[in-house]
Amino acid sequence: MVKKRKQKKSAVPKKQKSAVPKKQISNVPKEQRIDVPREQRIDVPREQRIDVPEEQISDVPKEQKSDVPNGYTPEQWAEYQADPVGFCIKELSNQDQSVRFNAVDILRGCAGDAKAAIPALCDLLVTEKVTTVRAQCAWALQEICERVEPESAGQAVTPLAGALGDPDAEVRTLAANALGAIGKPAESAKPELTKALNDSSPDVRGAAEAALKWIDQQ
Repeated sequence: MVKKRKQKKSAVPKKQKSAVPKKQISNVPKEQRIDVPREQRIDVPREQRIDVPEEQISDVPKEQKSDVPNGYTPEQWAEYQADPVGFCIKELSNQDQSVRFNAVDILRGCAGDAKAAIPALCDLLVTEKVTTVRAQCAWALQEICERVEPESAGQAVTPLAGALGDPDAEVRTLAANALGAIGKPAESAKPELTKALNDSSPDVRGAAEAALKWIDQQ
């Protein structure tokens, strides 16, 4: 009686094996992966698979998403953290006045580091219709301009001199303070500051007088 030999399992040639491109391999950390039993896995036919456009895929790390403050999307918060000054400059044109106000306030807090925001703040000081935002612009320009070189600070002189004629006394006062903080480069604003010595508001008169002294002392 001839014994039957056990048939060996046929080996699949390497060229027939399915090779998964590296770009399709998940980059989920090993400890976060879920091992689904083979019998529970669902093989979705290729024609039914959905390709998500790259622009819809968020590249914000998972650990950052849980720390996102209210009012920000994860992408906005990541952009703000990467470049707060650049992000706030962009937000100065936001339709929401509270967003504009907050953006100006953050730039004020950045002080000298927000030098790049001087032109945008000057434009907003001239065009803004909301009084509180204009006042914040003048204050921000003071905090920034007194900490940067004269050439950069000089960009704000003309808009601030114009703000001495603002309908709101607080804006006029803050504009005079900012011109005083700029010092010698604000010499071209002396005619407007001299006129402000007769302002109806004592705060404006005092700020204008102090600004003229600072300009003359430097």
